[in-house]
Amino acid sequence: MNPLASLALAAIATAAFTNSASAYTLSPTSTAFVAKGLAAVTLPSGGVVNCNLTFKGKTSATGKAKITVVTITPGISACSSSTAGNLPWGVSAVSATAAKITNVTLITPLGTAGPATVKFSDNASGVWTITNASLAGGYKLNVSMPTTPAITIVP
Repeated sequence: MNPLASLALAAIATAAFTNSASAYTLSPTSTAFVAKGLAAVTLPSGGVVNCNLTFKGKTSATGKAKITVVTITPGISACSSSTAGNLPWGVSAVSATAAKITNVTLITPLGTAGPATVKFSDNASGVWTITNASLAGGYKLNVSMPTTPAITIVP
């Protein structure tokens, strides 16, 4: 292959990689949102606690978000005395259908779950689904949370 063709291919590959890595954002931007769902938290012992989770946050002008308020309600009594730690949690898109939340920490009477970076899927309707996310301390988190208004990922 001639050197000019090799250089052109390298430039195209670099541009494609750079664009794909930073091409995804949350939409709409500069928008307050709420996400709610019934979470199943698997304890280190293997037991499962079900709690209602509510996230309140806002997307930025650059298409990232911060979750600033997390409310945990029963389910069971362990939920009512549980809180979120390390707020705000950062949210950013990582692909066309997935994003991540950083600093996720749940403080319960049974121990602290987290901090962790939790990946979730985001469908075209703005439903965030966390599946078997591992949190420090041996906990796992499962929840499906519709967002209002719908916060989705766009290229």
